Amino acid sequence: MPWCKGCRSHHVAPMLWRYGGVKAGARLDSERCYVLGKPGRAPAAGEAVRRFLHFYAPATSTDFAAWAGLAKPHAQRLWAQVEGDLDEV
Repeated sequence: MPWCKGCRSHHVAPMLWRYGGVKAGARLDSERCYVLGKPGRAPAAGEAVRRFLHFYAPATSTDFAAWAGLAKPHAQRLWAQVEGDLDEV
């Protein structure tokens, strides 16, 4: 486990906590408070594209990648999942 100089202790890797939270059903609501949902049931990743476009359309997969902090190939794969539902503007 990595050592934290600030609190002088060892920490478990953050991704382990995130993974465990998802498996336990913990989610953050709009106020960034944890709430319990159904364990392991998260929206499909392509839903992020729909929600992004709801607020920022018209946009491209490159815009989505920058907004979401994703690599362009990953953003393009998610974009392709919903591309059939999109209309060109």
